[in-house]
Amino acid sequence: MATADEVISVALAELGNTDGAKYFAHFGEADLGPWCVAWDKYVEDVAGCPLPWPWWYAWDTHDAGYLGSSYRDKWSLAAGEAVGFDWDSDGYGDHVGIVRSVHDWGCCTIEGNTSWGVCKEQQRVWDNITCGIHPAGLDGKPQPHHIDVDGEAYRKTIRFWQEQMGLEPDGVLSDQLWPHDRYRKGVTAIEHYHLDYPDYAYGGSKLVRAVQAKVGVPVDGDWGAQTTDGIQLWLRKRDYYNGGIDQDFNVGSVKALQASLNDRAWE
Repeated sequence: MATADEVISVALAELGNTDGAKYFAHFGEADLGPWCVAWDKYVEDVAGCPLPWPWWYAWDTHDAGYLGSSYRDKWSLAAGEAVGFDWDSDGYGDHVGIVRSVHDWGCCTIEGNTSWGVCKEQQRVWDNITCGIHPAGLDGKPQPHHIDVDGEAYRKTIRFWQEQMGLEPDGVLSDQLWPHDRYRKGVTAIEHYHLDYPDYAYGGSKLVRAVQAKVGVPVDGDWGAQTTDGIQLWLRKRDYYNGGIDQDFNVGSVKALQASLNDRAWE
């Protein structure tokens, strides 16, 4: 059994290395060229939690069936787990690394064979991340139980909120009308629709509907002025928010929301 800190410690010890042959040799293999996967497997193996991945190429969502319970969708990633990337958005893995920390915008990682063949730390946004692998023997819970209180409601914040409201967590506020962005300035994980789209059967967001019902405003699925006021008032009554009820869901409101989510106040 190994902890995430132990995995990260092994990974950090490799920073700056440019010799991929070392990692193949650990497994009795000749130098096979691109070595990001060999590096990942080496780090997890040395840390004492082998990676259940027998091949030397990057994994992706197509491998969920093979990986079984070791598979992690990208929204469930945690420190110490192996993570895959897709640079050209074709659905197939291009590169891998190890998660150091998870944030609202993506993950801080440590990677081998990155930046033209060196081991270094990186920052990767969600759009480039495909999925991950939980190594055998890695201690710790796969689901994130804390979010950064940073004032920006991006995908991890929305996902955390969806989980607490009992909804499928995809990290996106779907079907939001863009003219209402002025009432939710700090919320950035949004799929937009224009009021004038003639072929759009407006449905709104399940999360917004659930939140609107909880805070006592009209339920239509779109986050507008009344929704912002209702959430601010709900947060103020629970001592998370001390600002105005002002139809402006900006940094202060988002931080209050994130603090309430960390306390699991929406369950």
